[in-house]
Amino acid sequence: MVGIALAAVLSFSVAGGATKERIPLAAEDGTTLSAVVYRNGGVPHRPTVVLAAHGPAQGESGYTDELALELFVRGFDVVVWDRRGTGKSGGLWDYGRSDAGDLRDVLREAVERTDPPRVGVIGLGSGAVAAIRAVRDVPEVGVVVVHGVGLTGLTPIGRGWLAGMSNPDSMVGRWVLAFRGIRADAAAFPRVVPKVDLREAMRGWGRRRTLVSAGGHDDLVRVEEVRALFDAAPAPKEWLMADSIGGEPDVHRWGMPVEDFLRTHLR
Repeated sequence: MVGIALAAVLSFSVAGGATKERIPLAAEDGTTLSAVVYRNGGVPHRPTVVLAAHGPAQGESGYTDELALELFVRGFDVVVWDRRGTGKSGGLWDYGRSDAGDLRDVLREAVERTDPPRVGVIGLGSGAVAAIRAVRDVPEVGVVVVHGVGLTGLTPIGRGWLAGMSNPDSMVGRWVLAFRGIRADAAAFPRVVPKVDLREAMRGWGRRRTLVSAGGHDDLVRVEEVRALFDAAPAPKEWLMADSIGGEPDVHRWGMPVEDFLRTHLR
């Protein structure tokens, strides 16, 4: 179980009346992770949404911050965690091997901090893979929103990026990792990035509500790949097709139906 320190490392007010706190989390293996919590201390009993960004080093990106604030002003407290080896989290990025376990613990902590425990998760891209794998072990998470992920996880293009652009043995890979502030574990680099089958991860989900979203102009994941994931997901589920968005869905045009879905089912 993750433990969150009682005192925030950093707390300040941001747009929309949110208090933005950076807090440390102790992962099961002893790695110190870091997360940002957008909350309104004057309004109790708000539901919580955990946001799993689309890739490493995206926890503090302008896009993630904008989406978190959009969710906040719509009535949710929001948790965004830095993957290990990125942002303010310790350890080394292990090319996603620890993502699901770390996110599972973040979700459990969100459940403990939310009264009553109304918690949902939004996963984008590789964050969606982590969310799908993590929620089975956290039955209190009642709503799952995933965008831009196929039934086999990373697409051929995504696997190619991971194998090439983040290769610590190549000049390009080292530059990309350094540019994005990613401290990678070279020994964990996957020489061959395998496909995964997320069917098994979705077994035992129970009757939690799921929204699967695809972008018609997403260069990394074809709509039919996302549709295969939707077809395999257990009911109850809903499909969201938004032709105007790509890998990072438009905060407002995509955010509004997603927020309506969350508000309807996180009661």
